[in-house]
Amino acid sequence: MRSFSTTLLLATSLLTLAACEEQTPQGETQVYTVRGEVVSLPSPANANMSIMHEAIPTFVDKKGEVVGMETMTMPFPVASDVSLEGIEPGDPVEFVFVMDWNKGGYELTSIIELPAETELDLTAADPHDGHDHTGHDHAAHAHETAQEAGKQAEERVEAAEQAAPKTHESH
Repeated sequence: MRSFSTTLLLATSLLTLAACEEQTPQGETQVYTVRGEVVSLPSPANANMSIMHEAIPTFVDKKGEVVGMETMTMPFPVASDVSLEGIEPGDPVEFVFVMDWNKGGYELTSIIELPAETELDLTAADPHDGHDHTGHDHAAHAHETAQEAGKQAEERVEAAEQAAPKTHESH
């Protein structure tokens, strides 16, 4: 009898957990218009284009919460109907990408070249922004070094590349 009760309790617990997971809200599809600098174009070896983009303060995560995104270099899968004609590495651009958390990916859906003299803000956020540091001893902190920040950025790019589709069609 004890074995049946334990099995029943376990089965009920698993069903309850599954129901909770199904009720977890998924992020909606979001569309972002962003500016950045082209780092690389799609190639036979890599179907994604790489862009160092400005910060996206309105970026919404999978839970639907506004978390923002700092300036970073990211791979972008390019929609098949997007022309990259005239776009070269180093060009300042404005592009639109769609983030679809339900499909688990994102895609660049349009891009235009900006004038060469366009000034982009590609600086990393100051870790002290938004804090009152009056009388604060910064020696008590261990702020990340540039090398650590670079390693973390590389890890984010690798994670984004793994999430991005690996195919690219051109017209």
